[in-house]
Amino acid sequence: MLGMMKCRPNFILFIMISLLSLEHGAAFAENPQSYRYFAFGSNMVESTLTALRQVYPLNATAAILPDYKLRFNIGGGCLLDGAAASVEATPGQNVHGILYTLTPQDFSRVGNTEGIPFVYRWERCRVYPYVGDGESAGEKAFAASDTGGVIAFTLVKSFPGNSDDSSPSRSYLNLLIQGAEEWKLDRSFRDKLETTPVARNLLVPNGLAGPMLSFAELRQQKRPR
Repeated sequence: MLGMMKCRPNFILFIMISLLSLEHGAAFAENPQSYRYFAFGSNMVESTLTALRQVYPLNATAAILPDYKLRFNIGGGCLLDGAAASVEATPGQNVHGILYTLTPQDFSRVGNTEGIPFVYRWERCRVYPYVGDGESAGEKAFAASDTGGVIAFTLVKSFPGNSDDSSPSRSYLNLLIQGAEEWKLDRSFRDKLETTPVARNLLVPNGLAGPMLSFAELRQQKRPR
């Protein structure tokens, strides 16, 4: 996903969140004061949320998003960090990620720091939670489910158009691989990540995503408790 942007909460954003709440009430978690958010990019690493975005999930679990595919088509022309991830509805494809439960305030903060509505927009989706085993637990959970999964929100590109995929930076892709390993997402999905080509023409050879997160984690450790 796109690196943290310096966007302040504003009236328009709060109106958008309120409208989403009214229209998509089923995406609330069991607690009516929380949202389900499906993360597929660097936000799969929980410290990206806590240290970089100051978002503190109430709960988290591995999950599979069926009939979508993972794309790298956000900001591909940037020579600092390559392309960021998005997802796109595609029958027969699956994306694995992390299903977070967030407070309304933290849900709003994710939207702010991801550049909604100019870079991404929220899309309602159906995901299937599972306990990762590093093999095929996600695929099995989806195949065996008779509940229809749960409703959540995920981030898709605001203006998809006909944009082609580009290559992510090595440090950005490493965050996706790290998150997939930490949550023991299905091997088939991890294999796809590990074979994704990375950008070779960046001004910062490995990109900024990894160093930015490391700096944020260090800063978090130094904060008074």
